Formats: sequence, structure tokens, C-alpha cells
Amino acid sequence: MTVNDGSLHFDFTGTDPQLESSLNIPTGGDERHTLICVGMIYALYSLDPTLFLNAGIVRILTSTLPGTMINPEFPAAVGMRTLSAQRLQGVILGAFARALPDTMQAAGAQGGAIMNVNTTDNKTGRRLMAAINPMTGGAGGRSAQDGADGSGATQGFLKNTPIEINEAEVPIRFHRYGLKRDSGGPGLKRGGLATGNTHRTPRVTARNRDRTIFQGWGFEGRPSPTICRLVQNPGGIREPCQHRHPENRTGDVIYVSSGGAGGWGDPLLREPPGTPRRPTQLRRSAERAQSDYGARQDGAVAVATAALRASLRNRRPQPTRPSSITVRPVPIT
Repeated sequence: MTVNDGSLHFDFTGTDPQLESSLNIPTGGDERHTLICVGMIYALYSLDPTLFLNAGIVRILTSTLPGTMINPEFPAAVGMRTLSAQRLQGVILGAFARALPDTMQAAGAQGGAIMNVNTTDNKTGRRLMAAINPMTGGAGGRSAQDGADGSGATQGFLKNTPIEINEAEVPIRFHRYGLKRDSGGPGLKRGGLATGNTHRTPRVTARNRDRTIFQGWGFEGRPSPTICRLVQNPGGIREPCQHRHPENRTGDVIYVSSGGAGGWGDPLLREPPGTPRRPTQLRRSAERAQSDYGARQDGAVAVATAALRASLRNRRPQPTRPSSITVRPVPIT
């Protein structure tokens, strides 16, 4: 991303070549294609909510789009472009964060699965395909506050389906659904928590699942601690493949979760919970509170230990920031 006086330029040189899979993004070489502009609009509108949301916003943008997965040639497969577009939005928001680290948030969870059930209607006997839930994660931490839990960043518009509705209309039984502890990235402002559920169903797919290998980035070089997971019979087989569904047997239980969001700032500078000025919880287990924040748990109260924090600082590598994005910011008035 290059920022000039009154204009922005995105250069996608170096993007992977066109893929045989369906993850290509069909922009047609349009430098202001909708999928290119979404991340930019999110960033600009967050920085200035008085902007009018119309076509005028994108006039400032130009793009370099060589023939790659982001500008493929016909007949490229593009059926899963929504997943790549999510990652594209994350890249663009990451460029803005490099330019404005005190304003923008760390990486949101992104990549949560859209859960689809393939089963039979109990009343009619007809084949039934039902979307039971989008598995969203939280928003990244930012200088002003912690990231929102469970829903945030580029997926904040998605709404969950109440468990009672799913169980009434689909032959599925949920064992557990909620926020995933220890999933938000550590930081002076922590990342938002992931969501996860455990359920029993005949057959399920987890479409659009991402963040199964790479974690969301955080400021100070510390990523979110968790990735997306899909486990068949928890404690048994982990299913790491992106788009394949597990072959369920009668009685099988599926656990699925999104990834966590990145944190902002040095976690060792965060005032521990339980103090008069910081009564809120870290959303951490005792072990993670100690390893991530240098905070010891005494019952429900965490007491920071200066010696422990000094020891953690000495042991950890110096934070580094990714060098894959070049930003030459110029103030925009």
C-alpha cells in the first residue's frame, strides 16, 4: 500500500499464481473491483464515520493487478473466492495497521467455518441441507480497548442461530456452545475470543474454514494463540483439511472452533485483573495468565509479580513486525 496526497495505491505484485483450486478471486483486472475495495472501505469508514458510503469512496484507489490468483484467466475456478476475499481484507487492514498502529486493530479472527448439515427431515423423509451456524471469532485488540469477543472485525455483521432453533428444525444435538477461553491474543489490549461448539449430527461440512495453520497477527509480534479446529470425537482424530468433511459414524461427536484474534501492545505492561483500576478478567486460565501476562492467580485475584515479568522479558525474543508489506504513509487531510 502506498499512500499519497489524496490517493491510495495497492500493488499485488508477488501474489501467488492462478490456482487449480477454487480459491481464485475474479477481479477481471479492475483496479477498483468490489472485492479489492471492501477492506479499504472498512478501514476508511472506521477512521472517519462521517464518510458517505457511496461510489465516491473508491475513486481514490488505483491497483496493480498482475495475472495471479487475484486476477485469474478464464476458466479459473472461483467457487471459494469468499475465503480468499476474507484473507485479502485482512492483508489490506494489516497495511493500514502498519501505517496507523495507534489507531487500527490487530488481526481479527476471520476464517470461521460456515456449518452445513446434510441429513434427512424426520417428518417428510426428504434430504435436508441446513446452515446451522457461522463460527465467528473476535476482533483484534487496539490501543483504546480489548477486542470484542465472539463477533468482530470483518465478520461483525454475522448473527448466530439460537441453539433451540437449530435443535427444533434440524436433527442435531448441541452439547456445548460458547466462547473459547485462552483463545484471544495476549497484549496490553487483548484480542477477542473465539467461539466453539460441540455437537452430534449425522453429517456436517465446515465450509470456508481458515486459520488452520497460520495464526492471526498481533502487534508487538505476538500472534493469537489459537487456530481454527475441527475435531472428530474430541480427544481422538483431528481433521486439519480445509474443505473436506469428516465421515461421521452413528454416535460421533464433532467439535469445531474459530481462531482467536490478535492482541495489541506488550502484555507484560497490562495491569492485572483484581486491582482497583482493573477489575475485569483476562479471560485466561491460571496457566496462561502466568505465561502470557506474568500474572499469578490467587483464587479469583491475579497478582502481577515483577520478578516473573522480568524473567519473561529476558526469555522471549525481541518483537518483530512482518516485512511483506511496504507502507509509505503520508498524512491525508
